[in-house]
Amino acid sequence: MCAIIGANCPPERAPRLGVTQEPLYCATHPKIETNLRCGKCGKLICPKCMVYTPVGARCPDCAQVRRLPIYDVSAANYLSALGAGMAMALVAGVVWSFIPGFVSIWVPLLIGYLVGEGVSRAANRKRSRGLQVIAGTMVFASFIVLQLFRLFVQIAASGRELPMEVVSSAAIRSVVSGLLNPYLLVVLALGIYLAVTRTR
Repeated sequence: MCAIIGANCPPERAPRLGVTQEPLYCATHPKIETNLRCGKCGKLICPKCMVYTPVGARCPDCAQVRRLPIYDVSAANYLSALGAGMAMALVAGVVWSFIPGFVSIWVPLLIGYLVGEGVSRAANRKRSRGLQVIAGTMVFASFIVLQLFRLFVQIAASGRELPMEVVSSAAIRSVVSGLLNPYLLVVLALGIYLAVTRTR
């Protein structure tokens, strides 16, 4: 009809055919189908590996997800913190045994602060759950050193040689009896808390 009247007729459109697209899979997780791509490099990503950033979704490589330096604790940091904590627990436990009377019950608060600070400095002021465990454990270790040192002083003062089985049993009873003191137990828990907060 358009050809008869001389009008410009639009070209005939080809019928749309059903286009089938092959499924795409995540580059990191090949079994997960996805249509998402990294906004920087174009790599296929899935919700498992996608990292949200202020400029859009990124793959882990482009996002460059790294821990803050203060939370990046190396094995050397842990060893240094453990060594410092053990040394302080040993010294604190021995010194604690020479503090008499009611005043000695409050010593764990000071030990908690000093041990926590020492562990933190030895680990270069790093922060981690592992350092918290070390600091708290070393405060409790100072209490065990206290009980064992007092026991060995008593044995040495008696001048008797006791079998190892008797000494071990007496050491366990000494630690347990100390833990049965509710006041000491509460203050010891507070000391552990102070140590943990120094590495949190």
